[in-house]
Amino acid sequence: MINFGRGVPSADLIDVAGLAQAAGAASTANADASFGYGSPAGYQPLREWIAARHGVDAGSVLVTPGAMQAVALAVDLLVGGEDDTAGEVLVDRPTYDMVLRALAARPVTVRQLALGREWVEPVAAPGAAAVRRCVYAVPTFRNPDGATMALPERELLLERAALEGSAVIEDDPYQELRFDGPALPPLWRLGGLEQVVHVSSFSKTVCPGLRVGYVIADETRIEGLIAAANRTYITPSMFAQAVVHRYLLDGGLDAPLQRMRTELAARAELLCELLSEQLPQARFERPQGGYFVWLRLPSTLTASTLAAAAQRHGVVVAPGSGFLVDGGGEHCVRLCFAAEPPNRIAEGVRRLAAAAREADTREADTRESGAPGGSQQAAGRPQLGEEAVLADPA
Repeated sequence: MINFGRGVPSADLIDVAGLAQAAGAASTANADASFGYGSPAGYQPLREWIAARHGVDAGSVLVTPGAMQAVALAVDLLVGGEDDTAGEVLVDRPTYDMVLRALAARPVTVRQLALGREWVEPVAAPGAAAVRRCVYAVPTFRNPDGATMALPERELLLERAALEGSAVIEDDPYQELRFDGPALPPLWRLGGLEQVVHVSSFSKTVCPGLRVGYVIADETRIEGLIAAANRTYITPSMFAQAVVHRYLLDGGLDAPLQRMRTELAARAELLCELLSEQLPQARFERPQGGYFVWLRLPSTLTASTLAAAAQRHGVVVAPGSGFLVDGGGEHCVRLCFAAEPPNRIAEGVRRLAAAAREADTREADTRESGAPGGSQQAAGRPQLGEEAVLADPA
């Protein structure tokens, strides 16, 4: 099965030998710290390494078991947990599906809009206390569509949020995976740590299986997050964090990042060229970094039908509807070009194009089965590879 559906790096992008060496060193160099429970704040040497790289104090850093856990802790801190029904979270449209699932399990209201271009006022019952809310954004190479907020959009988002006192959770695991175009400052550099809770991860740049993410925030919020982490999982894995620290200490992050950027650029270019050739009626933006291409299908073809047909052809894709809470995405799919090596990308697109032709025929037959003169309609309907109307991207 060729998997374009999950946002992970393929095994050949991971420095297995370097991580094995780091694991061995972490086992012997500081065994007491690596093999014990440790602090809920995370492995202290790694906190200090992250702080130095970002130019902050170690007291402004929390190391977590993955970035998703960091986002969940931040949401609970900023808008309330299980006993608080007054919270509201603004998210981008579209946005990361796992965060939408996490928010759906909490007593918060989720409102989805084009952050940086749109804004909505909080909704509160008459006479009720002001709604506490926060903003969740993936401003750089967003999961799922690879979009990046322009600088004016970043500034406007922070300005609107500041006016009503809303904190911003910046989920930024792809910031350092830019392979084209000028870099943009992260939100926390623009708005400061008093306004922005910055979340990132080593899952996209070092190894997803180690599950090491982190938060950078003002020290008061970090203290609250540490207490919440201790209540939730006692401590993270000291050994996993010690391995990451040793890996970074021995070789640094810059060389692995450059290697990954070079490989991701080649894969993105290959995927886009093959999509243009074999699925010419679909549309997409060429990515400048990150992991994803957001494929807009013709209006004759839904993502759910394509996903089912692709599964039969041995390809996994992520339908767009999972990244929206209020409808939409029925004619979009997310493709991850990081998850497969080049030869499997090529075979995957070939299979996906065959699945699209099959799915388009199935949908047309379904539409026409009850219509008078269906055979005449079938003869004249557009197919993939001919003229077709593109669906709305949302």
